[in-house]
Amino acid sequence: MRQNLAYYQMMVGVKDSDFVDLEAKAHMQDFHLGVSYYTEENPQVAILHLEKALDEYWVADTECRALCEEPYNYDGYNYLDYNADFYQAFIDHYTQVLSCKQGCVTELAQEAGQEKPIEDFLPSHFNYLQFAYYN
Repeated sequence: MRQNLAYYQMMVGVKDSDFVDLEAKAHMQDFHLGVSYYTEENPQVAILHLEKALDEYWVADTECRALCEEPYNYDGYNYLDYNADFYQAFIDHYTQVLSCKQGCVTELAQEAGQEKPIEDFLPSHFNYLQFAYYN
């Protein structure tokens, strides 16, 4: 995919604005803008972007957690072969939902095209914001 993208970017008449990253997360863009303004020692503008990134993060987190509330995924089982009593089925489903909700933190810290998420994304975000307020 990257080779195809590089090929089309080198074509005559093609501008960078012709490409739209549909996997980019809005909170990540504002986070990186806030960090860049913070490193340039412009804390007032950094605060605006970091706060906007937090607002977008909480919206994305709520949406991700809502998407976890879905019917049970019989992973590894045929629907008709799944044999459990009510309590076991309830526990299986609830465990799946909780696991999905816990994965939202990792998913929202993941940047498009990167293999690993940003480590301690939310704590570092609050750290930048705290020192921007201080400055």
